[in-house]
Amino acid sequence: MGKVKMASFEEMEGHVGNMTYFIRGGVQMNRKANSLMTPPTEEEAIKNQKMVQLTFKTTGMIGRAMVPVASCGFKDRPKGWTPFNKFMDLNYSVVTVTDLETETVSVDFESICCAEGILVPPIVSVTQEEGSGALNFTVTAQKDEGMYCGAKDKVYAGILSAGKIYRSKLVELGTRGAGESVSVTLPDFFDGELHVYAFARAAKGKMASTSMYLPLE
Repeated sequence: MGKVKMASFEEMEGHVGNMTYFIRGGVQMNRKANSLMTPPTEEEAIKNQKMVQLTFKTTGMIGRAMVPVASCGFKDRPKGWTPFNKFMDLNYSVVTVTDLETETVSVDFESICCAEGILVPPIVSVTQEEGSGALNFTVTAQKDEGMYCGAKDKVYAGILSAGKIYRSKLVELGTRGAGESVSVTLPDFFDGELHVYAFARAAKGKMASTSMYLPLE
């Protein structure tokens, strides 16, 4: 904001070019006006609409596939919301349109959230067997630390197959305090790239932890 000396200018108010003049406390002031945003052309508006539609379409495909997992992970939801609604609200930004003409998108699978809450996340690792493709989960035992980290909390894994058709599977891995190991054989129709998530749920009540992405080892 500039200050105009009265010895050089008479009192001025209003717009002159890209400057706005006004008087504050008996002092002549001026401010450079913000440049106005150029409204999008019809072609740009159509392009933006198509990008939004493609983003929603892809996020929706993943969300519908993840309903079995989200139903367990999103127990604490706003009134009237379904697990699908909650998934869409949290995961819209994970999809990016990279080529609108060919409808090519990029999905940030590591940022997908399929559970949300204030519980302490479980400690889980997963490896994939060569040949069989089975997933072997190991839950590291955690002590009972109170209401946000209970030994009886249940630990879950959500498995997402990102093929031509998205599919998911919810697996209960046991309790937080037991430190169990579980092997999961996937059905043949899980023919896409695998992405795995883990979270905890309180033994009683609606509390959960926010999901974690598990890299396949």
